[in-house]
Amino acid sequence: MRLTIPDDLVEVFQPQASAKEPVEKLLLQQLTKFSHVPVRDRVLIIDGAARDDLEQLLHGPSLTTAADLVNRVRALIDVKIEGVNVALTLAQLEQLVGRAEKLGKTPEALIEETVAQMATQFFDYASI
Repeated sequence: MRLTIPDDLVEVFQPQASAKEPVEKLLLQQLTKFSHVPVRDRVLIIDGAARDDLEQLLHGPSLTTAADLVNRVRALIDVKIEGVNVALTLAQLEQLVGRAEKLGKTPEALIEETVAQMATQFFDYASI
């Protein structure tokens, strides 16, 4: 099979090419990288700089798959209190992180203190 690649697309890859990796090889690598993605699927590309930012924000090991990212975000916005999951919105999470920073604490420490305070008043609020 022969494909005709538009010159403007070849020019995008040209600066990345070398004698060991000509443009043709780079294009083949790129096509192979996305071969598992259906052509009509929406795709979100996270370049190296954005991935580094995400890894720093999510405080953990390197992100290597979309599932890694989804699981890390899910873990970040789910707070478990005595076996009960409390799902936070991103706005609530941002507010929590901001408050913790103002108090000079980690979000985890702030949550632990808040839960301890709530535990002492639980029956007042539960009206049991």
